[in-house]
Amino acid sequence: MDGGGPSQEEKHTWIATCGVRYCVTFGIGWIVTAAVGPPGSDPHHPEAWVAMSRWASFKDYLSAGPGMFLMIGIPSLIILIVVGLRCQRMPSEQIRVMTGFMLLLPLWFLLFAGGALVVLVQGAFQCAFAAVMPAPLDPRAD
Repeated sequence: MDGGGPSQEEKHTWIATCGVRYCVTFGIGWIVTAAVGPPGSDPHHPEAWVAMSRWASFKDYLSAGPGMFLMIGIPSLIILIVVGLRCQRMPSEQIRVMTGFMLLLPLWFLLFAGGALVVLVQGAFQCAFAAVMPAPLDPRAD
């Protein structure tokens, strides 16, 4: 070991790898959310609460995916960039736990959306990403 932190190239490679993997994980997570999320009310029947069909609800959730990426995915990517640029070499368990807690922060607004299931599914995927993200900044990798 050279005793110093990771090189800029190592940091940039880690950030790029994590970014791509995070986007894939977020996409899969949102598809799962769309599949299990509670159906909303049918907009074609505004006078009475009528539940959407399962397929209409799935499509409604999927159409919200890009907006959710702006509200959850972009802040999460910024967190990953900051972690990648600021973290010195540390054990992979420590960086994964720290990043996992930080990746839960962008989910706060979902608490007011009324669906605990959506928060749980998205939180599970955020934590799953943190648990399996690449950790080349690990000093034991040298």
